This record gives sequence, C-alpha cells and structure tokens, in this order.
Amino acid sequence: MMEMAMGFLLAELFLAAVAVFGWPSRMRGDFGTENNEVERLRIAFWGVLHRAYLRGRSRHNVRIERLWRDIRKDALETFRQIFDYLEQNDLLDMENPIHSTCLYLVFHRRIQAPLDRTRDAWNHHRMRTQHDKTPVAIYELSRTAAITRGYWTGDPGDSERAPPSSAVPDEPLERAEQPTGTTAERDGGILVNGEDDLDYARGVLGDFDYDWEDGNWGPRFIVRQYYS
Repeated sequence: MMEMAMGFLLAELFLAAVAVFGWPSRMRGDFGTENNEVERLRIAFWGVLHRAYLRGRSRHNVRIERLWRDIRKDALETFRQIFDYLEQNDLLDMENPIHSTCLYLVFHRRIQAPLDRTRDAWNHHRMRTQHDKTPVAIYELSRTAAITRGYWTGDPGDSERAPPSSAVPDEPLERAEQPTGTTAERDGGILVNGEDDLDYARGVLGDFDYDWEDGNWGPRFIVRQYYS
C-alpha cells in the first residue's frame, strides 16, 4: 500500500516537472516498484522502442543517490529527529487528526525552507565530471540543442518514435487506478490532512502565528497549538 501511494505521489511530481521542463528523452531508475507509474507514463509518451526509462542497479545512479544523501543530511534529518522525539515522549500520535493537522501547520513551511535551499544549492553547484558545468547550465544547453535540432516539442529525432502497433501494448505496464476523493486518498495512505481539515484548523486558530520560533525547532510550539 505504501509503495503504491509513493508511486502515485512520484507520478504527480514528475508530471508537474514535465509541465515546466518538458519530457526528458530518457531517464534512469532502479527496480523499485514505486517507479512503475513514471515508467508507464514515459513509455506511453515516447513509445516502447525508444527505451525512455532505463532500469538498473542503484550503484549506476550515483548522482541521484548522492543527492538523496544531501537532502536527508542537510534538509530532513533535523525534522526526523524532532518527530521521533515527539512520538517517544507521547507528544505526537499520527492517528490523532488534531496532532497530524497541527504537525502540518507548524512544520510544512519549516521543512520547505531547507528543501528550497538544498534544491538551489544542487542546481547551481559545479560538477567536475561535466567540465564544471552546473545542472542548470546542462539543462539549458541541452534544451537549446534540442530546439535547434527540432525535437524539443516531443519528437526524439529517431525512427523509434512510431513503432509498429503490434509492439506497443494498449496499456504499457499494468496501471493501478489512483484513489480519488479525500476519504479514498486517506484510506490509500496518500493523504493525511485534507484541505477541509486544514481550513477548519486555521479558522479555529485564527491569527495564530505559525512562524513563531520557540527556540527549539518547533516542539514547544506544536504542544502550544494542541491546547489553543
């Protein structure tokens, strides 16, 4: 269930990135089933023979594995320890809707800020193996080359774009239908707090200052919010 929920979330994030940056010609991933929906989307867009999604062992994905390490270390580890502390001291019960709603309201911007800083640092760091180019520079140069050669709009420029109809399954990979609606998404492990829950909590708390600093990264603040 958790892997299915992760797969739906990854697919939504992937399509949001595609809306901004376009469809990459090829992607590499490991054999985790959470990648199935992204692979299905790519095969449906590019065709089977283009090999738009390459699966391999994680050791072949050195760059992304290093990025995950940096994200965990620089952006998320502090919050993991805070949440463990709250649970161990009976200050957080994720089955309690009041707790889960307060947790979101207190921490979502606190978590987003270091994630944004980590993203910006990654996008603008120089990579020795790419002649000291940054990821942003590599993307822009590749985009310019694709536009110049005429395949930025979706044509990969090879004969594999339109394989014989017999080679393309009606539904590349088996697709699990994504739950829709707040109740179904919550039951499926995709959704913790619905917008109705958050709006109600904001209304009850009124002008509560969610950015108030308690000098302790948030635990004192969240306990204060429980009893507001």
